[in-house]
Amino acid sequence: MLDSRRRRSKDTISDSPSDLFEMESEVFKTMFEIPQGDTSAEGETDESPIVLPSVSVPEMEVLLKFFYFR
Repeated sequence: MLDSRRRRSKDTISDSPSDLFEMESEVFKTMFEIPQGDTSAEGETDESPIVLPSVSVPEMEVLLKFFYFR
């Protein structure tokens, strides 16, 4: 099973495999490797999504399409 994370763009939460982001971004790769202690890791639940405040919903959709269909 793929490890997936939730991301919030504006008021929309999307769920996608972490591998897609780790392959293309050292920032996400490092973030997913950092131990979270006793709390849920950022992005593991809808209550603690990875917040991307400057990314619009259409921009996130284009990014995910790029990852999936290239």
